[in-house]
Amino acid sequence: MKYNLATFNYVVIAITSVVTIANSVTVPPAPPSTGTILLDMNRERPPSSLLELVKTSVVAPVDSIVSSLLPHPWSYHGPPVSDLKGYQETDGNTQEVNVPGLSQLNAERASFSSSSSSFPSTSSTPSSTNPSVKTTSKLSNTMWNYVIEMGVGTPPQKFKAIFDTGSPTIWIPSDECEEDCPGATSIFKTKESSTYNSEKDNPMKIHYGSGEVTGHVAYDTISLQGTKIPNQPIGVATTIVANLLSDGINGIIGFAPSKGTEEFNKKKKRMLTPMENLVKQKAVERNMFSVYFQPVRDHKDIDHAGGKLALGGLLPEDSYEGEIQWVPQVLDDMYGDYWAIGLDSVQVGNTVIKNDNGKTGSKRKQAVGIVDTGTTMIVLKPSIAKNIIEGMSLVKFNETLSLYTVPCNKVKSLPSIDFHFPNGVQLSLSPDQYTVPEWQLVYWGASDCPVYIVSETLGEEDQSGLDFIIGQKFLENYVSIYDGDEHRVGFAKAKH
Repeated sequence: MKYNLATFNYVVIAITSVVTIANSVTVPPAPPSTGTILLDMNRERPPSSLLELVKTSVVAPVDSIVSSLLPHPWSYHGPPVSDLKGYQETDGNTQEVNVPGLSQLNAERASFSSSSSSFPSTSSTPSSTNPSVKTTSKLSNTMWNYVIEMGVGTPPQKFKAIFDTGSPTIWIPSDECEEDCPGATSIFKTKESSTYNSEKDNPMKIHYGSGEVTGHVAYDTISLQGTKIPNQPIGVATTIVANLLSDGINGIIGFAPSKGTEEFNKKKKRMLTPMENLVKQKAVERNMFSVYFQPVRDHKDIDHAGGKLALGGLLPEDSYEGEIQWVPQVLDDMYGDYWAIGLDSVQVGNTVIKNDNGKTGSKRKQAVGIVDTGTTMIVLKPSIAKNIIEGMSLVKFNETLSLYTVPCNKVKSLPSIDFHFPNGVQLSLSPDQYTVPEWQLVYWGASDCPVYIVSETLGEEDQSGLDFIIGQKFLENYVSIYDGDEHRVGFAKAKH
C-alpha cells in the first residue's frame, strides 16, 4: 500500500533521499522575441470569501473613499487545510483516502488567518536569447491577488482565475453545478462549446480544510488573451463547498509542475499545465514562463496596477533591469512538485542569519521553500522570522492585528533585508518594500505600518514541510522566471 502525500494545494509530495539540483548561471537580459503579444492590464476586487479568512478585527469600519476602493489586505484564495484527500490504489481498486503525514504542510499558504501568527515566547546554460515564439498575457491585480482572464471552450467563455505558481491544476465552475457552486459569477456552459470533451468517468476531488471542490476531468480549448491552447486538461467543478468563489473570481489556473495532478483524479492522469501543453504542441520552443507584478504604490495605481505573463521565454527588457540571477530548483525529497529553491542565509543590517532546515534525517542542510504567486505575504518559519525581527528593534508584534508593525515615521531607519540563495544570488528588500505604505493604514485598521513578513509553521518542522514562501510582496520587486527545461528559477530587478 502506497500513500502519496500531498499539500493542501493538490501538489503531490514524493519522498526520496536523492538530492538533485540544476545548474545556475547569470545571463544578461535578452530582447523580446518576435511574436510577443503585450496587453494592457485591469484590476479586480477579490472574492468576498477572502474576507472571511482574515480576522474581522483587522478592518475597522471607515467612511472613506479609499477604503471603498481597496480590497481586504493580505488575503488569499483558499481556506486553510486540516485534512487532505486523494486517491489510493489497493489490490487494483482505487478508493478515496485521507492523506496522512503532511496534512498541515504549507497550510498557511492557503489562508493567512492571522490568529496564529506569533513567535515563540523565547526571546547547464541555455541560450541567452529568447525562443522565436513567445506569448505575453495580462494579469489583473486585485491588490492582494493577481488574476488572469481566461477563455474556455469554443467560442470562448470568459473566466477570471487566480494565477498560481503554487498549484498545477485549472478548475472552473460548470453548468453541472446547478445550485452547488455558490458565489460563482461565471459558469462554464459545457454544451455551448464545440470543442468540449468530457471525461465524466474520471472524477476529481480537491479537498480543503473548510471546503472542497468536486467534479470531473475534461478537455477543451482555453485562450489567454488570444493565445489558444487546444485540448487543455481542466477540472470541471460540479460542487463547490464553503463559497470558495465570488465577486468575479471564478477558478484557479495553476502553473506549478504538473506531477501533483495525478493524485486528484481517479484515473491518476497527469494533467498538463497550459505552459507544458504549449510546449507539447510546439506552440513555444521552451518550457519557460516569466512573471511581472506591478505593486500598488499609491492611490493612482489602484485602477491600473497589474502584471504580465510571458509564455515561452523572457519578458521584454522594459520589465526588468540588470542581469537575471538563476537559482537551481530543488528536486529532491518532497520539493520536486513545486518551484522550490534553497535559502542559504538572511542578512539584516550587519547580522547574518544562517538557515539550517532542522529536519530529522534530511541530507539537505539549507532551508527550502517555494516561489508562489498565489501567496500574498513573505512567509517564514518561526525560527527564521524570529531572528529577522530581533534584528529590527523598532518592529513590535501587534496583538490586535496579529502582525508585526513599525511606526511609519521610523520605516526609513529600518535595515534592508538581504536574502542569500545558492550560487551567490542575493536579493534585497528595502524597508519600504517589506512594509505597508502609510496611505493604506486606514484599510488595514492599523495606526503603525504592518510588515509583510509573516511567521508560520509550514508543516511539521522537525520532519517535513517548507521553510519559507516567497509571495507576491517579494515578487512585486523582482521579475521571476520559471525554467522547466533547466529546472531553475530566475530573478531580475523589476522596473516600475
